[in-house]
Amino acid sequence: MISKRLLSKIECYPDVVEAALQASPTRQPQRQRVDGRNQTSEIGQRLAIRYNNVDCITLYEEHLTCLLHDNWLNDEVVDFFMVLLLELLNDYKNYDFCFLPASFLESIKRDRDHYVLRRLNVFEKKFVIIPVCHNYHWTLVILCYMNNMAAALNGRVEAGCSPFMLYVDSLHWSINKRILQELRHSFSRELGIRLNMPDIKLGDDELPYKIVRVPKQKNLSDCGVYLLHYTECFIRYAVQESFSVPEFLDHSLKVFELSSGVAKRENLKNTILVLARHFKRPA
Repeated sequence: MISKRLLSKIECYPDVVEAALQASPTRQPQRQRVDGRNQTSEIGQRLAIRYNNVDCITLYEEHLTCLLHDNWLNDEVVDFFMVLLLELLNDYKNYDFCFLPASFLESIKRDRDHYVLRRLNVFEKKFVIIPVCHNYHWTLVILCYMNNMAAALNGRVEAGCSPFMLYVDSLHWSINKRILQELRHSFSRELGIRLNMPDIKLGDDELPYKIVRVPKQKNLSDCGVYLLHYTECFIRYAVQESFSVPEFLDHSLKVFELSSGVAKRENLKNTILVLARHFKRPA
């Protein structure tokens, strides 16, 4: 259900949305790297949706064609659906989660990551969800129990609640440890500033990673779709009071059921269309 609070933050042009999502399914957006990001061209494009909050996310007509059959999802579309999930959590007064934008790794390279981490208060969140696009392939990193990081460094954390990372890859490729190192370095620096301890370093012992077993995607273009599917599935389980990470990892193949992911692209399109109908004027 789309809340009034969410609608108040969105500017939408339903005719543009419908035109984009009813285009030929073989239409492929023009893809390019802009400032390291996985973007489609915006030149001459019609505005479709804008989410106006602290972070402004703008979707043009061409962006939405990413949702058509066998197209890769770009940064803007992934960020937008992450925001919708966050808004839903906020509707239920659940503030244990935060999402970092798809451009976060690029922010690290540009030495601007601390602005993002500080604004989102990542060390007050139980789960920090990070969509990662590297070489046109989407993977998912979830940092767990970040709100326990300071206590864990002092040995004052309950068993099973120490911080760690979950790594999710729908193509089952070898893990990109360089990305994990960059994330550790970024969070180390921010934690050092927060605690006034600049020498803090989060390594394998302080922030280890665990690989999540998930069904393998059957093509090379659905990685972004599965990233959103995995994120939604994880949240659905993590909000439960009985949630246990070890139990979740033991049953992850069932949790991330492949049949649900197959229909995800159509569900994403329908979500956008439902949103657009709220803004459509009567004929």
